[in-house]
Amino acid sequence: MVTPVTRRFAAIALAAFSTSLCLGVTATAYQVQPLTYFLAPKGPKSQTRLTVINTDATQLDAELAVFSVDVDVDGKRAFTPADDQFLIFPPQASIKPGAAQSFQVRYIGDPAITQGRIYVVRVKQLNINYVEREVKPGTTSRVAIMLNFNTTAVVQPLKAHDDVAIVSNLTPLAGKDAKSAGFVATVANSGDAVADLSALKWRLLRNGKSEDLEIMKLKFGETSMLAPGAQRRVVLDGAIGQGAQLQLASAG
Repeated sequence: MVTPVTRRFAAIALAAFSTSLCLGVTATAYQVQPLTYFLAPKGPKSQTRLTVINTDATQLDAELAVFSVDVDVDGKRAFTPADDQFLIFPPQASIKPGAAQSFQVRYIGDPAITQGRIYVVRVKQLNINYVEREVKPGTTSRVAIMLNFNTTAVVQPLKAHDDVAIVSNLTPLAGKDAKSAGFVATVANSGDAVADLSALKWRLLRNGKSEDLEIMKLKFGETSMLAPGAQRRVVLDGAIGQGAQLQLASAG
């Protein structure tokens, strides 16, 4: 059975990772910091450093690749190669067990952009790690593991601001029982900055009372980042009762 590796990330982290993994083995071969970062289109704030820490007992060979990201209304991402938009140094590295490697990440694309853009800087493992997994008492199998981490780079003017509003409030998900399943609302970003939906303050109005919502109860799709001019379907799971409405505290 093929099972994806799972890790726990902070709610505000936009960054995702992909894995190539067999037989349900949980891997912790390396760590990447930070997972999400904001850059200016020019000047000293147009660059940062990514640190890759090899927590495995074997050498890690890694390279970095850049992609521009388009996100649809359901939060599904599409990646387009964009290595010409960033300067990465070094582009590849071999990292010894227990060691760390810093990579300089610098935006070198259009310095005159007027709206925020979303990119992914992907850390790709080039070598294959093998681990032993017991499949039954006295019998083991050799499993091949490779991990890719997607870090999120948001590039936008320093004075850019997001402006998120709810344009369609909670309605039952299609085919769901409104008393026990999920609801969906649609939000739009009319600002010129990328908005992190997980960093906003969400509230639920029901029975005449407004209450704070835990961010983990909301689903934004594959990423919480909402580009300027884009819309996103926000899903709220669970029984919330008829007539409840989603609110943004920052909307006043």
